[in-house]
Amino acid sequence: MTNEEDGLRCWLLADPEVSVRRQFGWDVALAGRRVFAVLSDRGPGVKLPQARRAALVAQHMVEPLSYLTGPPLKEWVLITDPDPSLTRQLIAESRTFVARTPPSRRRTRR
Repeated sequence: MTNEEDGLRCWLLADPEVSVRRQFGWDVALAGRRVFAVLSDRGPGVKLPQARRAALVAQHMVEPLSYLTGPPLKEWVLITDPDPSLTRQLIAESRTFVARTPPSRRRTRR
């Protein structure tokens, strides 16, 4: 883990409502039971509204996030801009967005 990753993890965990755990092969940040950020080996990823994602992609600050060779995840982007203050701002935006988004219905196994 780099100093930057460690600093980001400490910043996330300074909030008592946030936890970090391993899920989907990555470390993920959760508020309650809702994932709002991933700490992948390629950098941090966040879930944002479509218009915000499009604007950031157009500015080359983020790129669509995907698992290895799979298709991009629907609402997720990888933060490619190295500015730590932008990273923290986007993580905070993601947390707010996820908190305001109704939870998806869980599929039940038969």
